Amino acid sequence: MTAGSKVRKRPVRAAKKKFSLISDEKLLAIYAAMQQCRLLAEHLRTIPRKDCPAGARLHRGLEAMLATLTADLNEHDALSVAAEDEAAGFLKGLPLTEVLHGAETPGRNQAGASRNAGLRSHNILPPVQGTPAQLQVACGVALAWQAKWPGNVVAAFCNGGNATAASWKEVLTFASRHQLPLLLMVHEPASDPGQFESVAKSSLVHGVPLLTVDGNDAVATYRVVFESLGRARQGRGPTLIACRTDLMSHGQPVDAIRRMELYMERKGIFDASLPRRIGLAFQKKLVMAVEQTAAGRLPLKRRQRKHA
Repeated sequence: MTAGSKVRKRPVRAAKKKFSLISDEKLLAIYAAMQQCRLLAEHLRTIPRKDCPAGARLHRGLEAMLATLTADLNEHDALSVAAEDEAAGFLKGLPLTEVLHGAETPGRNQAGASRNAGLRSHNILPPVQGTPAQLQVACGVALAWQAKWPGNVVAAFCNGGNATAASWKEVLTFASRHQLPLLLMVHEPASDPGQFESVAKSSLVHGVPLLTVDGNDAVATYRVVFESLGRARQGRGPTLIACRTDLMSHGQPVDAIRRMELYMERKGIFDASLPRRIGLAFQKKLVMAVEQTAAGRLPLKRRQRKHA
């Protein structure tokens, strides 16, 4: 009986390995990044608006998209995020102290120049206001890198509804003509589904493949990001990923993190203590960053007395 049971189990284990396109380690890393995104977003909401650095918002609901977009970026790849999502730079290695410190007028004073230098050191493109400007900067960097550093990719996360169809046509046509190593991820918020429809319909006309995915499904989103990054690294040009977040499950809104947990449970790699362990580790880093940021804002004499 025991031997028979073993025989029946072997094909099941083999099937799981055969069709598992994402390693357990990668799934755990994406899940941890999603949890950290949410914890950071919750912390930023506790900061009074007048004290919150410009761009440090990181709205809830972007976790699966941001975590999967950055999961396979290396230190030489570039990340572009909208100005309102600038805090997501920590997923590319930006220290939390720099995320929290920020500057209300980036690029216009010494603090802004220092901040932009910090972003560049992690290959994070300095945020600009408006999707059209963001897309133009991302295309410019991709074009420059295409000749100098083949295989490097520019990944951009932007709001699809913040640019006109004419702006998208210009960007997509340019990116396709030059076969840019560019991955464009567009977020369609649940509050206004279909706002990106005209661009989505015309993307293939402009020569850029379009992949539409549920932005709350981290596994599905990672798969299309993985394919798109491979395409860009091989010199096969840009890809446009449209992420929808208006989809429901049994009539209820979908929580991306809980959905990921259920998937990991089915694979047998989810531990009930995992969220707590990730949370404690990240909160420790966050507390240290808050203390360092506060100390850095103190006048020199007060800092000397504080450490005396």
